[in-house]
Amino acid sequence: MSRLKISAALRAVIAAIARSRACMINAGLRVVGGPVLPPQRPPSPDGELDVGNGSGGALIAFYGDPSEAQQFEPSIARRTKRIGAEVDRHGAVTVVWIAAAASVRRGVRACVSP
Repeated sequence: MSRLKISAALRAVIAAIARSRACMINAGLRVVGGPVLPPQRPPSPDGELDVGNGSGGALIAFYGDPSEAQQFEPSIARRTKRIGAEVDRHGAVTVVWIAAAASVRRGVRACVSP
């Protein structure tokens, strides 16, 4: 097998995912997911987290470049509108809120840095 080469941008995304995951777990949220290795292009974020507490949740997509997140935001919004979800993008991070309780929203917003 050949060695997997991870770019500096992807290393930064992996670090952001790890920080966000630890913060949300400390806030009492259930978190699954992580980096997508090797990146599955196109179209795939560099990492994803599925967050919840039993009363709704959020899907969080992490991209290495804010322009990628911006490019994919309209198609994500179209696909999730059917289920009544909301899309919220902050720089290179896109959050899809799925019937998320206020406590989930607070935890995610406090832990996910754009």
